[in-house]
Amino acid sequence: MKRYAVTLTAEAENDLADAFQWELNESDERALRWRDALLSELRSLQTLPARCPVMEEYSSANEEPVRRKIFATDSGTYIIYFRIKQYEDLVQVLFCRHASRKPLDPRAM
Repeated sequence: MKRYAVTLTAEAENDLADAFQWELNESDERALRWRDALLSELRSLQTLPARCPVMEEYSSANEEPVRRKIFATDSGTYIIYFRIKQYEDLVQVLFCRHASRKPLDPRAM
């Protein structure tokens, strides 16, 4: 089975740092559970990332389609937006946002 490296854009790193800080403000234990769940979800993208649906509204003909992976935690649901770069054996995480936030502007992709 093909394995992909998973990388984060600067935007994704900022999203995750902000979310972790929010969780940390709520509870140290909750923040650590959230982090562990997130890392597990990111690791799961190493194999079969194409199982996740394409987000047509964020995809363009010029680049690989944007996909989403949803993960639920005790503090809510998060959406991981990513691209599969087949020729580089790479999954590039673009953003990670709480599902209750305003949807991303498609031009941000």
